[in-house]
Amino acid sequence: MIAKIKDKAENMKNITNYKAIFVFSLIILIGVFVAPSFSFAAASFNTDPLDYPTLQVGNLTTSPGCASCWKTSGSANGGEYLSFLVYYHNTSNETANQTKIIANVPSGSYSSQTVSVSIVSQNSGTINGSVGISAPSNQSLTFVSNSVKWFPSRNSAAQPLLYGQSGNEIVSEGLNIGDIVSGWSSQGYVIFSVLVGAGGSGSSANAPIVATNPATSIGQNYATLNGTVNSNNSNTTVWFEYGPTTSLGSTAGYQNIGISNFTTNISAYLSNIQPNLNFYYRIAAQNSYGTSYGSIMNFMTGTGYNYNYYSSGYGGGATVTTYNATSIGSNFATLNASVSSNYSGTTVWFEYGTNTSLGYTTGYQNIGTGTGVNLTASLSNLQSNTTYYYRAATQNYTGTSYGNIVSFTTPGYGSGYNYYGASGNYPYVTTNNVSYVYQNSALFSGSVNPNNSLTTAWFEWGTTNSLGNKTAEQPMGQDAVSHEFSFAASGLQADTIYHYRAVARNSLGTNYGNILNFTTRANSYVPVSKETQITFIKKSEISADKNIILEPSISDDNPDPGEGVNYSIIYKNKSSHSISNVVLKIALPSETQYLGSTIQPALITADNNLVFNLGTIDTESQAAINIKIKIKDAAEKNNVLIFNALLEYNNYKGTFQSISAFITAIISGNSLTASLENILKSLFSNWAFDLLLGLIIGYGIYHFFIKSKETDLV
Repeated sequence: MIAKIKDKAENMKNITNYKAIFVFSLIILIGVFVAPSFSFAAASFNTDPLDYPTLQVGNLTTSPGCASCWKTSGSANGGEYLSFLVYYHNTSNETANQTKIIANVPSGSYSSQTVSVSIVSQNSGTINGSVGISAPSNQSLTFVSNSVKWFPSRNSAAQPLLYGQSGNEIVSEGLNIGDIVSGWSSQGYVIFSVLVGAGGSGSSANAPIVATNPATSIGQNYATLNGTVNSNNSNTTVWFEYGPTTSLGSTAGYQNIGISNFTTNISAYLSNIQPNLNFYYRIAAQNSYGTSYGSIMNFMTGTGYNYNYYSSGYGGGATVTTYNATSIGSNFATLNASVSSNYSGTTVWFEYGTNTSLGYTTGYQNIGTGTGVNLTASLSNLQSNTTYYYRAATQNYTGTSYGNIVSFTTPGYGSGYNYYGASGNYPYVTTNNVSYVYQNSALFSGSVNPNNSLTTAWFEWGTTNSLGNKTAEQPMGQDAVSHEFSFAASGLQADTIYHYRAVARNSLGTNYGNILNFTTRANSYVPVSKETQITFIKKSEISADKNIILEPSISDDNPDPGEGVNYSIIYKNKSSHSISNVVLKIALPSETQYLGSTIQPALITADNNLVFNLGTIDTESQAAINIKIKIKDAAEKNNVLIFNALLEYNNYKGTFQSISAFITAIISGNSLTASLENILKSLFSNWAFDLLLGLIIGYGIYHFFIKSKETDLV
């Protein structure tokens, strides 16, 4: 009886256990199969107060290339083109899956119409945007076929559409821009166009219209080729063809101008060409409707003094002397110098600043092969009661020469007051969080307010709070507005803590941001392909001047050690005014070696930076610089190379401005030396290998020393 009771109790216990297991399993099944159907949308778009409007419009005909002309409403006459910008930013903490943009272009003819867009993903709600369009009379709106351009992840250059789309899907089933991760780094926009007042497809595209213009800045071994192109409403690539005969044979200055219906000035720089020779050239452009060629023109390079420099004794570096400044006022001065080119085509400029590090440039000009040429340059908007330092600099085929540094002091309206009556002070500086951190590189970021005094800024960094390393100085202007600035650090050690801070200096002193730190990635980290191209554009930089554009590119974004690659950068002036004192600075990663460029030789600084003095860039102009580099053999697999380009210039008001652009490449393999080193490193960091090696060594010691002695004793 007692045994039966025990058996019954045991059975009840088992039944209870089975029930518990069943219920637990049922809960799991409900969680796996049922719960997802009750989940809510996890992603969201454009909810940050700093976000741009979801939809904006600009008149492509009356304001071509005017990026600052985007508005929340627009107007147009019949026959004009309107462009629409759709902005997106995933402001949630979740990836928005398979995101689509859908545009609604109304049919029918009206004097007032509304164009709207929707942004939606598989796991988000729908965000809508709309703009009102007005016309002086009833007009229709027709979507322009193949006008869609996509600028993902802060890219300033349009990127290929996903999944083989043409872009026309935006007005039908929706343009699929894929998965959008959260955060500012993935914000982007899509542009499409409509034709006002015409029926049909609205494509109205044709082969590009081109014209060859006279060459300029001609030296004995370099020249600038010029031309114009109208893409005729189809995405267009343009280049120059040149050679010593009308058969041409060589090409230069490949660049893309996108879709437009206005004329763009195009330039390309030739260097290392033969002196004292007649060259022929023409502009060429191609889109999906055909290829167009400009007329063939010619130019004559200078005599070959510089070419025969080592044998003839002529040519060589220019001689330059800096003279004292004149016409000095509280906020202005005239700089003076004298230059002899030594029979070599020479360009000259002045460098100035509030200390002997200088940092700013002005007065860029080409003096050809002149001798004893007197130079002047006017400075304005200076700080009163301040000491300035300056020197003249020259550059020709053989290199760069500098004059002596001299100084002058502006009189004051009262100590520390500038021309506008604003009190100058130490610059304000803030260290921002680092971004794009890899095994060997990272992007430093900070902000500086010059506080009404001419200011330069840089970063200091190191493996301790003592820092010890310094990046190149960057001019920040002399206004009272906060400016973002960045610098790509390279040659870092993997899995290492680094400390850094932003620093700024003007005539009144130096100020320091807080010291922050970050840890580089481990060697085992594999960068994803989406990170092979990044363009670092912050909202404040876009708002400052969207008409000056830098578009970097690289011929191979997965190079091998020892490989030669081409780094190119297109710079554009889409504003209605020319810009002056233009300087392009390129910071090459420490893992690369500079081999040359398609422009007269760059000034190469001690920290592997290149400086190109570009002078004045006319309105609606663009040009490209192609730089040949070599990846060093010591570069390791999965290292990320960040190329940093900085364009500095004065706008038509004389105000200093700058814009930055970054692009990356990922090393795809190791050199033989690096591979052997990595094999040894991986072996000696493996505990199993270390144990086996220890046993072998122990056995060897026992066999050859201990056992052999025991044998000898026997």
